[in-house]
Amino acid sequence: MTGVQTCALPIYLTGLNDKGQAALKLLHCYKRQWNMDGEQHEVETVGIGDSLNDLPLLLAVDHPVLVQKPDGSYDRDIDVPQLIHAPGIGPVGWNHAILDLLNLAA
Repeated sequence: MTGVQTCALPIYLTGLNDKGQAALKLLHCYKRQWNMDGEQHEVETVGIGDSLNDLPLLLAVDHPVLVQKPDGSYDRDIDVPQLIHAPGIGPVGWNHAILDLLNLAA
């Protein structure tokens, strides 16, 4: 592919890694790709989770979203600045959060 740069950062699934590190590496790739023309483009990030293993991701993004667990509760151990509590379990909460964020951006 002529003229197309790819971002080949290694992302490992084992070891001392977490969702936050993966999100930051992916963001680096997006910024590198979008800023190839020399202009600075803003990238806003959204992370959605429902449990403590999602905490690194929620800390790494601009818009952290916590969806409800299968029992309808929110994980009380997650305390992140500007955390959005989306009503709904799993995909329902995800859908609600994304639609709300898109409406805010419009």
